[in-house]
Amino acid sequence: MKKIKRVVLLSNLWFSTAALADCNLKVATAAGQYLAALEEGKLTKYQNNSVCEVLNYEFWNCTEKQKTKLKSAFNLREVLGNYCQPHLPPPKNTLSNEQFMKGADLYSWRDHSGYTWYALLPGTNRTKNTKELTENKVSPGYLKQELKNLPSKTEITWNNLVSIDDKSDLEFSIPDDKTLRDILKSAEQGNLKITVVK
Repeated sequence: MKKIKRVVLLSNLWFSTAALADCNLKVATAAGQYLAALEEGKLTKYQNNSVCEVLNYEFWNCTEKQKTKLKSAFNLREVLGNYCQPHLPPPKNTLSNEQFMKGADLYSWRDHSGYTWYALLPGTNRTKNTKELTENKVSPGYLKQELKNLPSKTEITWNNLVSIDDKSDLEFSIPDDKTLRDILKSAEQGNLKITVVK
């Protein structure tokens, strides 16, 4: 009797295991290789980032030659469009250089997932609302592109919350040290002056 029970138990276990053994091996392999690459590179800074954020950050730090290799490996536009929509290029900026005569205001805030967004707007005497910021939000890579388009010697004030009338709607913060250094370096290369309000 015990032998029969054992056979029944084993067969049940086999069937339940077989039912569960339906993973997407390609996805599991790719995920494992991705995590192994992070581990090998000691990239602990990416532990809490989604793969979309990692791709977005690394892509903007690639040389043109490296970007060409990436684009030949997969359809970047399709990947960003289907899985990483927030990291697609923002709508064409129609702001002119004349609008930055009073300098520029830069804002950064963390969303509920912990990702930091940025909005670069012309400096004005009026207060701004958070809707205006979120409608103009960009990822770090696109922010660096926007900085390149600013007139030389533009003065930028970063997170001057006195100019925001509903500041409690967003979690304003400065990014991690590496991203901060990258942004400040981009500003320096464009002969721009950034003042971080603390």
